[in-house]
Amino acid sequence: TAPVVVLSPYCIATSFSTQRYHTCAVRASGGTWCWGDFFHGRLGNPANTTMGTKMRVATTEVFVQVAAGQDNSCALTATGRAWCWGWSNGGANGDGVANLGVVQTPTAVVGNLQFVEIHAGASVACGITAARLAYCWGLNGNGVLGTGTGTASNPAPQPVVGLLPFATYAMQFSHVCGITTSAQALCWGFGGL
Repeated sequence: TAPVVVLSPYCIATSFSTQRYHTCAVRASGGTWCWGDFFHGRLGNPANTTMGTKMRVATTEVFVQVAAGQDNSCALTATGRAWCWGWSNGGANGDGVANLGVVQTPTAVVGNLQFVEIHAGASVACGITAARLAYCWGLNGNGVLGTGTGTASNPAPQPVVGLLPFATYAMQFSHVCGITTSAQALCWGFGGL
């Protein structure tokens, strides 16, 4: 198909993320918007029950980055506080509760960490702190939390083993790869090499 305008042509998006079932964007003029499949609360607004309808995420928080996961989404404020919503399988929303079920609106990630980058995958999310350390939370399928343990899940951010400083990283479903500040490439999770 041909590309179409998804937000008003007068709207500038400052952050954009898409995953298998939905897409979210932070608008420069304010507000975070999601659209796609509303199932599992992944769009962040309990009033959004129409497939494909763009709707503002139900929060007063102002986000600067958004990350769409398979069944949940996460976002960061300008101060680095992480918030997540959607299906919290294994604690994917990082709110300290392992199997909370569906969370329709953004909930603060526990631990008072300040993140500069965040990504969401399949029932898991990870972030890099201002100190460049990687933390992950949620379902630990295939070791995607990077903790080096066989723990089934962790509903609170856990440091990735080795406490190495990361310049950046990427996440897709149950697999994470990152580049350390010393240019070392590391991967963990499904097929983590």
